[in-house]
Amino acid sequence: MTTAGNLVFQGGAPRTFWAFRADTGERVWTTDTQANIVGGSATYMIGGEQYVAVVAAGQGGFGGTYWAPNHARLLVYKVGGKAVLPEAEVYTPPSLNPPPEFGDAALLAQGEGNYTSHCASCHGNSGRVSSVFPDLRYAARSGAPMRSRRS
Repeated sequence: MTTAGNLVFQGGAPRTFWAFRADTGERVWTTDTQANIVGGSATYMIGGEQYVAVVAAGQGGFGGTYWAPNHARLLVYKVGGKAVLPEAEVYTPPSLNPPPEFGDAALLAQGEGNYTSHCASCHGNSGRVSSVFPDLRYAARSGAPMRSRRS
C-alpha cells in the first residue's frame, strides 16, 4: 500500500511489516507481527490522525507449525503509538509418535499409492512439506483403525 505521505507499507516473511520511503526505497520502520501478514494493509484518518491497519494470521504450514496457536489479529499502527504485542509464545512441534504399521505389504502399498495420488501434492511426501497445507504427521489420531475404502 502507498500513501500520499510518500510511504509504502509491505508485509513479508517471516512475520514482519515494513514502511519504506516511496521515492528512495529507504526502509524507515519495521515491526515483528508475530504471525504472517495476510492481504494488503489499509489506511484511514480519525480525528486528524492517520492509522495503518493490517491482518496478521497464521504461522505458515512448514513442518509442524501449521498446528501452532494462530493468534490471528488486526494490527493497527499510528505515528507515536505506544501499544505493544504480548510476548510471543514459543512453539515446539510435538514429537512424532506414529502408530505401529498394520496390515500386510499389499495393504500398505495400496495406502501409500492412495496417499501419493491424492494427498502428497499438498501434504508432502517422505516427511517433506513445502506448502501452507498441514504436515499430516502432526495431525491428531482419532484412535479408530484406518480402513481401506474397499474394506
